[in-house]
Amino acid sequence: MEKIALLGGTFDPPHVGHLHVANAVGEKLGLDKVLLLTAGNPPHKAFGVLDAERRHEMVVASVRETQMVEASRFELDFGTSHTVDSVKAFYRAYAEQGKQVRLSFITSAEYLNPDCPGAIVRWKNAPELLSLVDLVVTSRAHLTADLARKWADQLHLENVEIVDLPPLPVTSGTVRNAVKNGQNLRGLVAPEVADIIMTRGYYR
Repeated sequence: MEKIALLGGTFDPPHVGHLHVANAVGEKLGLDKVLLLTAGNPPHKAFGVLDAERRHEMVVASVRETQMVEASRFELDFGTSHTVDSVKAFYRAYAEQGKQVRLSFITSAEYLNPDCPGAIVRWKNAPELLSLVDLVVTSRAHLTADLARKWADQLHLENVEIVDLPPLPVTSGTVRNAVKNGQNLRGLVAPEVADIIMTRGYYR
């Protein structure tokens, strides 16, 4: 059985933090691969987002030098925009190929916060989603692994793996602001992504 983790995101643009999380989780959990799943039409970010194909092009560029991490256009091709729909479609696609797979879903600690409107327990068909995947939660800045464990207990979540990662102070917003301010993107995104952003004039 193949063990695959999904790291979904708008990736507007993909940055070194995404790769850091994907590689660290993949190595820690002994996964076969981690897929960066480009969101085609993110329901919570409908305004001001770069076209999906352009974002996915940058995701593909960002993983060219990696072995475990791959870019996936699954949501773009299947037209899914909610995680539970993507996961079910993914399982169906593998079953049709006669393959067995176990999926993990990677998210950050903020989505365990019971007070967060976007908490994972409020996602579409959350109980079904959580029954289909192993939930992998990473620490983020001040949202520590201990805090994530506390929230997981409060939400009565089972089958949750908390991965404590050294924080990388990079977000997609950080990258976009750097472009607007004419700053160098070294250390924020993969060189191939920086080339695309600067050549195409994104985020100016």
